[in-house]
Amino acid sequence: MTEAVAAATKAARPVLIAGEELLVTGLEQLQPPLLTAAARTGRVARATAIRVSAAVSPAAEPGVTVAVTPV
Repeated sequence: MTEAVAAATKAARPVLIAGEELLVTGLEQLQPPLLTAAARTGRVARATAIRVSAAVSPAAEPGVTVAVTPV
């Protein structure tokens, strides 16, 4: 039984190595578009960022004043 497993593993090794090479090649091809998308998402987030500040109004009537300003 052990010899059969060893023989099967030895026979499957080239297939596993080829599969690993294909996986690595695919990830290398996918990396640049993913980095571009992440950079673009960061730029959009910074461009549309706003700062929201809230404070209790010191006026006589109670309430909350909310100010929205671009960052």
